[in-house]
Amino acid sequence: MTPMYRQIADVLERRIRHGDYLLKDVPSGRTLAVELGVGHTVIRGAIDLLVGSGLLVRQANGRYKAHLAAEHGTQPQSRIAFLAPAFASPFYHLCRIAVEHMARQSGACLRSVDYIHWDDAVIDDVLNTFDGVYLMPLPQDMPRAVARRFAKAKCHVVTLEHDLTGDGIPCIDVFPVESLPPLFEHLADHGRRRVGCFNVQPEDAATRRRIQAWQAWLRGRGQTVQFIDEPVPLYGRTISQARQVMGRLLAARALDCDALFVTTGEAARGVIRALYDHGVAVGGDLLVGSVDDDGDARHLTPSLTAVELPDLQRLVWQTMAWIQDPGKAWDGALKVGAETPRLFIGETTRPVKQSDVEPTRNPARRQSAAVTAEHRRPVCA
Repeated sequence: MTPMYRQIADVLERRIRHGDYLLKDVPSGRTLAVELGVGHTVIRGAIDLLVGSGLLVRQANGRYKAHLAAEHGTQPQSRIAFLAPAFASPFYHLCRIAVEHMARQSGACLRSVDYIHWDDAVIDDVLNTFDGVYLMPLPQDMPRAVARRFAKAKCHVVTLEHDLTGDGIPCIDVFPVESLPPLFEHLADHGRRRVGCFNVQPEDAATRRRIQAWQAWLRGRGQTVQFIDEPVPLYGRTISQARQVMGRLLAARALDCDALFVTTGEAARGVIRALYDHGVAVGGDLLVGSVDDDGDARHLTPSLTAVELPDLQRLVWQTMAWIQDPGKAWDGALKVGAETPRLFIGETTRPVKQSDVEPTRNPARRQSAAVTAEHRRPVCA
């Protein structure tokens, strides 16, 4: 049986290697003993073991500091932070996983850190502690004072989906605006449909660029089409807001387009649900397309036409060596993005054929589907 002090040493080693003690001090032996439910002798044995392996260093004040040494050497690991808003987002999660995989592959230690607002004190803590930072922005404009803090940070910073290249900060442009015109053209259906825009995302630079791209595309066609813009409050649920806003428009028969560009995939889900609630045939009466497919577009019912998520790991890898070396200058264009973003064509822009639907042996379900189809009606002008 493994001695208890070795078991405790394993617990502390995992914490150190995952960056648990980067933004806070290693607790005292007394605190660790209470926290882990063991005696002081066991804690002392575990600490001695970690000091011997180089993972803990005793400081002049008697406290211990974590030392991130590589697992098979004495060179310190690079410390990288993934700094993201403190709310759940499938897109944020996919970005974090990509950064985590690439950090592990390069031998770096990655720590995820949440922040709540642009003046959150944890932002300065991160900039002063880590060797490099991947920044996911809040869905609201960044104050210039905050942008300057990132630009002047002693560590390297890379943004995801937030353009600070004017401040000399590299940006991973996951969904470049150049990927949008093919989506607009597809929604226009060879000029037979009028493409409106639907937005409930809080206004930020990325969302604004998407809306501006739609407006520029319309100007090129000499058209003016309906723009629905009712942003949800920060940290609100865009899917619920989208369903509510679209439901209200449909109930009032106030939707004046027959194709819709939705600025985010989550909002598109809410729009589709509202269309279903009101008996609108998605892909027939109204075409729906979005931009930020988080990998789920082809698995939805109906599947959502959207600009596909590029290979995030490949994009992150292009910045990984630089972000770990504070003394290295950036070489090349500050925007890193996929060369040819792809468009996934889902059922929201084409009617579902009977052959696409798996037959069911349940007569009640067949009857229910027939009734639903019979009561579908166009509600768009």
